[in-house]
Amino acid sequence: MHKTFINPIAALLFVALASPALCASAVAAADDERCADLDCLRARIERLADEFPGRVGVYARALGTGETIEINADEAFPMASVAKIPILVQFFREVDAGRLDPTERIELTKADRVAGSGLLRHTTPGLAPSLGDLALFMIAISDNEAADALLARLGPDAVTQTMGGMGLSSIRVDRPIRRLIRDYLIQGGDRFTVDPRDHATPRAMGELLAAIENSEAASAVSCRRMLDMLHLQIYRDRIPRYLTGVRIAHKTGSIGPVANDSGIIEAGGQAVVLSVFTVRGDSAVSDHVAAECIGNIAREVFEYFDAPRGVEVGQGLAQ
Repeated sequence: MHKTFINPIAALLFVALASPALCASAVAAADDERCADLDCLRARIERLADEFPGRVGVYARALGTGETIEINADEAFPMASVAKIPILVQFFREVDAGRLDPTERIELTKADRVAGSGLLRHTTPGLAPSLGDLALFMIAISDNEAADALLARLGPDAVTQTMGGMGLSSIRVDRPIRRLIRDYLIQGGDRFTVDPRDHATPRAMGELLAAIENSEAASAVSCRRMLDMLHLQIYRDRIPRYLTGVRIAHKTGSIGPVANDSGIIEAGGQAVVLSVFTVRGDSAVSDHVAAECIGNIAREVFEYFDAPRGVEVGQGLAQ
């Protein structure tokens, strides 16, 4: 039998060119050495963003050194479940003000059911979790029913006003998750993603996370509790994708062509906020491609900042 010799390098190039997702992975794998400066890091992230079949927004800032990467950082993107971060901040601000008791229990009925992520919609009606429990479920397992139950007490307008008062006016919370899902199903991907409601910029979301990390979003105790919840996030296929053993507080978000992740990475003795928002431009492109893009960007950011750069160990860390 005739045997054909296949050049392995040529084969790799063919596969990379045939698949944008694999191409992004190949680019990351090819850059074996860590970037020595911010320009190199920016170039690598821009390359990953350019190869993504759609829109990508990135904001990364090291809270110890102040080094920052911005790619479409001021462009508004649909938040999807990343909106649960500003809802969480508003909840704890209400707790701090004494207007909400986190131990108060509310009964959930069939009317409270919300489709999508979470477990509460699968439980027996009549369950009565505390408001604090709902906040935890909303973040750790991205429970949509928990988010809507909290938002019904807080009010979307109050959340948006609080964001504006913090200087983050580009973060808009307009609808409960139930309506968000309904509107997506009615509008379709193209109309939904350009609807300005429930949008945020990567920069604003990154700065909101920085405010939590620095105990500026609420009381120090409440900010620490928010970080604890964000560390319990169960969805690990985006920012944490290639960062095994790295401590990360984050929140994902997905709906239709939208796939996001925003969080705080501990790297090189400091906290690094990273917000990556994506919108796929082709419905045939899978969510896996977005997860790969976000994971590769996070790996590049971590590997650059993981080498200490004049920052004392422990400075800015999320404990």
